Parts: sequence; structure tokens; C-alpha cells
Amino acid sequence: MSFLLQEPDQGILPLVCQTLQQHHLPARPHLFQHWYLDVLPLTASKTEALRYIALRWQLPLSAILVQASQQGDGELLRGLPCGVVPGDHDPALDSLRNHRRVFFASTPQAWGVLEGLDHHRFLRR
Repeated sequence: MSFLLQEPDQGILPLVCQTLQQHHLPARPHLFQHWYLDVLPLTASKTEALRYIALRWQLPLSAILVQASQQGDGELLRGLPCGVVPGDHDPALDSLRNHRRVFFASTPQAWGVLEGLDHHRFLRR
């Protein structure tokens, strides 16, 4: 599960960990750029979690576009069919330029995602 926080809050991680433990949920929270909170099963990667959701919701993997801009996002790009890297990405992702399913946008942030949507033909469906 992914959440966008209304306010940046470093103190949320201990609260989320405590709540997960209280409910006996084997998961770990990750906070990215102070705003983005991901909660993943202990035994699954982000790619496995997305594959599970796709199966559960009966979505073809080709209907999922992954945007990756940080060093730790490389796993997602290798494991799913459609990926986009915006122009303002972490240089650590440059090693994925040869992957045919990964599109490197020339523009930053949301504009780069729009480029990726167009490249992978999501806007023409």
C-alpha cells in the first residue's frame, strides 16, 4: 500500500510500526522524500507486492506503469513490463537505459511521467 502524507512527518514511522505490530501484520513501512509512505509485506519486494495486487484485481501487468526516480526503485523497473524514469532521476538508475521496457524521459517529475504514459501508449488506450 502506498500513501501520500498531507504533511511531512518523520515521526509517523514509529507509529505505523507500532500499529502493524499491534495488529500482528508482518509488514514494514518505508518513508520516501518525507511525503510518500509505502507499507510492504516483510516477505515481499515492491515488485512482488505489485504483482500480487495485479493478480488480486485481475489487472494485466501491461496495464501498470511504474515511475522510478530514486536509487532503490531499480528493482521495480526490472520486474514489470512498463517503466518510466523522469529526467530528474537519480544517476544510479542510468544503468537501466538498455532495458527495452524502461523509458527515460527528457523532462522532470510529472512531465516525465506524461512522456512515459505516451511512450508506453497508455494515453492511446
